Amino acid sequence: MSRRVSLTIMNDRLRYLYKRYCENRCTTAEREEFLALLQLGKGDENLHSLLDETWNAQHDDQSEVLTGQQLEHVVQRIMDEPQPKRPFWRRWHLGLAATIVGVIIGCYFLHLSQESPIENEQTLVQVDDVLPGDNRAVLVLEDGRKVDLEQAIIGELTQIDGIKAHKTEEGLIVFSAGEHEDISALKRPRQNTITTPRGGEFKIKLPDGSIAFLNASSSLSFPSRFSPDERRVELVGEAYFEVANKRKGGQLHPPFIVHTVHQEVKVLGTAFNVQAYPDQKANYTTLVNGAVKVSTYQSATDRSEQILKPGQQAIVESKGSSISIKKIDLEEVLAWKDGYFLFTNEPLRGIMEKVSRWYDVEVQYEGDVQDLRFFGIYARTKSLRSLLENIEQTKKIRFDILSNDSGKEERRIIVKAYRK
Repeated sequence: MSRRVSLTIMNDRLRYLYKRYCENRCTTAEREEFLALLQLGKGDENLHSLLDETWNAQHDDQSEVLTGQQLEHVVQRIMDEPQPKRPFWRRWHLGLAATIVGVIIGCYFLHLSQESPIENEQTLVQVDDVLPGDNRAVLVLEDGRKVDLEQAIIGELTQIDGIKAHKTEEGLIVFSAGEHEDISALKRPRQNTITTPRGGEFKIKLPDGSIAFLNASSSLSFPSRFSPDERRVELVGEAYFEVANKRKGGQLHPPFIVHTVHQEVKVLGTAFNVQAYPDQKANYTTLVNGAVKVSTYQSATDRSEQILKPGQQAIVESKGSSISIKKIDLEEVLAWKDGYFLFTNEPLRGIMEKVSRWYDVEVQYEGDVQDLRFFGIYARTKSLRSLLENIEQTKKIRFDILSNDSGKEERRIIVKAYRK
């Protein structure tokens, strides 16, 4: 997320929080949010101008004017205050500060409809909470055998065409050839599929040494051994790839190809993210480093190709063959992989799609709220209710978490405009 863009979106929110902070009226969540915004904008002239403006509005009966150095001192002093510990999170290495960890940094809605306040409705069947997703996946072998990877014990799981699959202590599933295995006589490698459910994610090392990290509600099909000419996998859903480009002996691998319903992504060695959920209107390929070629294949005569540079995203619409390219915030695209949600002025419907997949819940809307936009950051390791309560503090939207009282296991989120 660009700091300048973030501050442009958050100015009104930051003014409000600073005023509350000066009056010693911040709630715990508001204080954490304010500290996170300060950390994001540290050293930014726009932040200092905003604080200066708010300070003067708060002290218009005094002649004191803060200098830039004094403002910097104010910001640093506030940020240095003790903060509540948040004992979670896998990694945080993409430039945002640790003060943000697990905290929704702010919500800013656009196009909010103005409706008269009504009394809160009471839900009949409410759920206390919904836990976040976890490392869960099933490996389906070509012969029909299924391996529950979450429950699998550490060590060797199975052998397929001379390729061993084993689980490491870190939970990684590794496919590798045995030192003395002769697989040259095998005519056709068998296809295997790893599938993550809603509320699951998983990381595997493919037979060539490439890493694939699957997001929730995704599947990846791959052979037990790759052919000499290409390394082809098929993806439904979302996955992040770190592609190996050389064999152990130093020889280059053949091209690595990710096939989805609407596109192919061809690489040698690189890191990239592909999002291709069936219920979305487009496929999205984002390049982190290296180079990839994105191709469509509506027909032999209706085909497009584009080569991406790092920091670019290719968008392939489901009903067309053209490829559009745009610069993208890698931090936002890769947030899921690093254990958090990161939204930048995103429509509520897009946010709730991600929430639905990760927490394995259905979403139902009441009223015209799907196009409300907000941004925020939140750890995926936190519970659903904690996330929704943080969003509700904006006083723009509210949620009810329901279960089905018919005996079927079903959980729903009812999304409504906020009512006083």
